[in-house]
Amino acid sequence: MMEDSITINRPVEEVFAYLADIENLAKWHGQVDHGEQTSEGPLGVGTTYRGSSDFMGRKMEWTSEITEYEPNLKVAQTLDMGPAVMAMTWVLEPVEGGTKFTVISEGEMGGLAKLAGPLMDRTMKKQMESNLTCLKGLLEG
Repeated sequence: MMEDSITINRPVEEVFAYLADIENLAKWHGQVDHGEQTSEGPLGVGTTYRGSSDFMGRKMEWTSEITEYEPNLKVAQTLDMGPAVMAMTWVLEPVEGGTKFTVISEGEMGGLAKLAGPLMDRTMKKQMESNLTCLKGLLEG
């Protein structure tokens, strides 16, 4: 399991609205090339997405489904990237001066990716920190 947090000097509602728009994902998540909603209707449990990411120099297609949805508080989703299946949770908490945004991810790597476990963990941790810093910069302007 990997967890990282950052405090963003914006209200929870603004941070959540930005995160909830799949069009914004590629703006702050450095590994995501694009993402799009594949299900009909408003965001909620059962909403599905697909997209592509550059992961450790390799292009990967992925699909995702929201498994938990609490507006302005929490979004949990499964992420299937072929050799890896992950669960990712976004938690938002109001704090003095803004929002504490926490990303929790855990999953199983398969194939050759499993052999590179410790290296992948370090790489993913650095990427997560970079992504959160980018998100903070975009939202704080």
